[in-house]
Amino acid sequence: MRMSCVRRLLHFAISSCSWIRRRGSDPNFHDGENLYRAIDPKDTGVGDDGVRSPNLTAIRFPNLSVNRSKYSLPSSVLVGKYRHHESWKFAVSDVPEDFEFSVTEKGRRGEVDIFSFAVVHDPNCTNYSHSEIRAFRNGDPHDHERPRQVKWWFREKLRSRMEPSR
Repeated sequence: MRMSCVRRLLHFAISSCSWIRRRGSDPNFHDGENLYRAIDPKDTGVGDDGVRSPNLTAIRFPNLSVNRSKYSLPSSVLVGKYRHHESWKFAVSDVPEDFEFSVTEKGRRGEVDIFSFAVVHDPNCTNYSHSEIRAFRNGDPHDHERPRQVKWWFREKLRSRMEPSR
């Protein structure tokens, strides 16, 4: 690629992000606002209740990427490598709030950790509606230790509330 092309591409990438920096993020979510997630059809199945839902492994934990309905359509998540996926939705109010976990590790046995979850608007250069569901252990966003039971609980709660976007 010629240097002039590289410079033009670099200029475009920098200038296209500047409007996002000027606009900033929108931290205000309302409970009825939908969140969209692209899920591979191979990562879904029909449960004993006859309802089709995503497999637990299709729900990333922590920092689950989603798009906000306030700034996008359900089809907005079906781009690039996700174009053959399906759009699934759930409401902001469906995001679990708190989970109390009884610590079983040596030295802390009997203590309780509280895991909380929040939707955070995290726009990027190509997707202003991009948001993440983040997990906090005892209010600390930098504590990345998340027991297997907490991951399972979060995924199961969210999975039970998800439905295909139409």
